[in-house]
Amino acid sequence: MDSLPVPDADALQVSDALQARIRSLVQTAGGWIGFDHFMQAALYEPALGYYVAGARRFGSGGDFVTAPELTPLFGHCLASASLDWLAQLAPVVTEFGAGTGQLAAQMLNALERLGSPPEQYRIIEVSPALREQQRHTLELMCPGMVRRVQWLDALPPRLDGLILANEVLDAMPVRLFEIHDGAIHERGLMRGEDNAPLVWQTRLADAAFSARVRRALAAAGWGGADPSPATTGTGSITIPCVTRGCRTSRCTSISRRWPDGRTAPAWRRWGTPRRRTFC
Repeated sequence: MDSLPVPDADALQVSDALQARIRSLVQTAGGWIGFDHFMQAALYEPALGYYVAGARRFGSGGDFVTAPELTPLFGHCLASASLDWLAQLAPVVTEFGAGTGQLAAQMLNALERLGSPPEQYRIIEVSPALREQQRHTLELMCPGMVRRVQWLDALPPRLDGLILANEVLDAMPVRLFEIHDGAIHERGLMRGEDNAPLVWQTRLADAAFSARVRRALAAAGWGGADPSPATTGTGSITIPCVTRGCRTSRCTSISRRWPDGRTAPAWRRWGTPRRRTFC
């Protein structure tokens, strides 16, 4: 960690303000918030969150790089693979979290060259700063197709057509759960004494969340709806915040505790079972 660059004064000021905001959220909630609320604030709190504070995040001058930033081949291959789907679906593409807009531009250009441009390309984006960056990218790379693009900050009443989500699920707030002796617990943050830092705390989950976890485990084939008393592990489920209403069951990892105290991964799934996705 010592090798990380020191943030400049402006970044430190934003960080301090965001910490104060999260503390306020914890205080208002009675001293504890779930991990999903913490993640929502850390990433998307207006003017303060990671993706909305205005700093560059993508590309060589940012914090990380995704495939569309490296080569247009990614978008072109995806567009080619999408032709059969678009022929059977509504001629609409909906992209969740379009980043800098590179993938959207690549898809639109490639689909136009292939003779199947979508009638509409929707981008669901909650960050005003990224919206402007996406608009700039599209105007530069495919000016003739910008008129087909529509920006949304919430889910439309109905989703038809092709849906894209490239490296975006890990940026959607989730609720974390743990299983202790067969009981479902939820992980979150609580305030420390006086001005002490916020600390992680796991507490018994409420009945509604516990039931959702058990249904998701059962649907994933995890030994029925009731984990064994010998089961322990961690996972995540639901995405309730970023798109204001889209809820997706997602369970990432469960491990089993053996009688001698050892633990080993017993089940893992990245992504979302189709039968457990609902909006």
